[in-house]
Amino acid sequence: LVHVPREYETAIEIALGPAIHNIVTRTDDDAKDLIDHLKQKKHGRATFLPISTIHGRSLDDGQFKSAESGQGFVGVASKLLTCDDSIRNIVDNLLGRIAVVDTLSNAMIIARASGFSFRLVSLDGDVVNPGGSLTGGSIRRQGTGILGRARDLELLPERVKEIDKEIREIDLLAGECEQKSKHVARESKSLDEKVRELSVLTAKLESEASGRREESKRINGRLEIVDKELGAISTKRLTVQTDHEELLQSIKEHQKELSLLRDLLDQSDAEHKEVQNDLDNLRSDISDMRISAESVGISLAGAIEINEMLDREKRGFSSGLDKIIAEREQAKSEIIKLTEEEEEKSIVRDELLEKDDLIEKSVKQLIIEKDEIEQQLSGFIDRLSHSASKLAQYQTEQAKAEAKRERYLTEIDELKNRMWEEHEITYDNAQSFRLDIDSVQALQKRIGELKNEIREIGPVNANAIEEYAKVSERFDFMSKQKDDIEKARADLQHIINELVEEMRQQFLRHFSIINENFNSVFSDLFNGGTAEIILEDAEDVLSCNIDIRAQPPGKRLQSISLLSGGERCLTAIAILFAILQLRPSPFCVLDEVEAA
Repeated sequence: LVHVPREYETAIEIALGPAIHNIVTRTDDDAKDLIDHLKQKKHGRATFLPISTIHGRSLDDGQFKSAESGQGFVGVASKLLTCDDSIRNIVDNLLGRIAVVDTLSNAMIIARASGFSFRLVSLDGDVVNPGGSLTGGSIRRQGTGILGRARDLELLPERVKEIDKEIREIDLLAGECEQKSKHVARESKSLDEKVRELSVLTAKLESEASGRREESKRINGRLEIVDKELGAISTKRLTVQTDHEELLQSIKEHQKELSLLRDLLDQSDAEHKEVQNDLDNLRSDISDMRISAESVGISLAGAIEINEMLDREKRGFSSGLDKIIAEREQAKSEIIKLTEEEEEKSIVRDELLEKDDLIEKSVKQLIIEKDEIEQQLSGFIDRLSHSASKLAQYQTEQAKAEAKRERYLTEIDELKNRMWEEHEITYDNAQSFRLDIDSVQALQKRIGELKNEIREIGPVNANAIEEYAKVSERFDFMSKQKDDIEKARADLQHIINELVEEMRQQFLRHFSIINENFNSVFSDLFNGGTAEIILEDAEDVLSCNIDIRAQPPGKRLQSISLLSGGERCLTAIAILFAILQLRPSPFCVLDEVEAA
């Protein structure tokens, strides 16, 4: 389909890479029909380039000027070859953004000047890739490349014509010799009577005839050799064409397999990132829960302090009562006058005693509730610790499995690239040459035949079968590893979902309690009014924002950001007290509360 000058063959082959084996079709429907045919016949896979859908690409003006102004610039790869106008878009699509430069050094200079924004290929096959990576080295190749083979195939008819011309010349010479031999024979018969007189002449003529016979034999031998060479050339041409087509087909199949593996790898990488994000969110939530859990027993000290204060009040009232009794004994004369006063004080004392009993009951109840909360908190912390331990174990196993999978996938890619770069053959193509031979002698004979065929068709990877066996074995192993990873990932996701759901339910319960406490404390602080905290996203309660709304007496319900400084301060204190009512703590240190 394309014609490449001899001096650009290496650069164009390297620039095309595996795409050199793609198949061009007129329409995408033709490509679909061919793919269906391959599926039905089980002939493997191939990449098709429909003329009707492929569009050309080219360097932009800035990139072209940067390349053209550089030293050693040869041209854009798509412009260095000739092709039919119908496939020009395909050629531009594959080669339109690749510049050809004479040497790798000049290619590096141009790449730096252009910011490594497009691909450059040297005439020796070295490549400067977009982004700055380099590809190069020696090219292990015997004979000509694929494009060179096409040129050789095109020259074969001319060579055949030359050989045919030589054969015709030899045939003419042989005919002339035969005519001369017949003429000599006729002269010999006519000169039999003069044999004695012309014996010397006859001997000379016989010698000439004998020499001409030898020459005729040599010519006939040469004709046979030429016929054999012509037959060998024809056979070689057919073999080369067949092998060329098989190589194209196998490489296309291999490219499809590589593409599927990369897609699976990219999908696995995306799923791993999602799991990692979920784990990070879970760690943050667990940290918040632990901080909240540490504040469980804060209010116990407050309750004890209240109890001590009540005890002091009790002792004070008791002392006052004793004083009243003493005064009553000392002032019996005034008992009638003070009777009413004494009765009132007695009522107060009874009320205080009753209040003291209630406080003692409240303290005992608070102690019981504290113990229950501590037990619940201890159980929750134990469950969290157990879940965190399992989570860490699963993360370690997942990391190891991911590392193994990456290593094995890299080895597969390296082996497949090495198979193609060093031998220009795929496993499927090498497998087609495999034979089962029982006899060692027959095997050695077949080896010799294969070596001759290899020399005739060019470079072939003789180790393709063994390498494929290794690659296949590793692929099966890595497939099992991938299945194990998927199972571990599913188990880990199940645990994460359970933890998230449990945290969500507990958060909603505590949030509802805090909201009620907040409204109650707010009303006490402001002597009226209402307040509430609202989740902005009821579906995502663990990560959504919380809106604080308050309505002081005489004002409308509004966000905390719209309140005055003092109102915001008291609202923040109300929220703090609401949280402490749910999770009391022995100490609470406030710094610059008015800044809230």
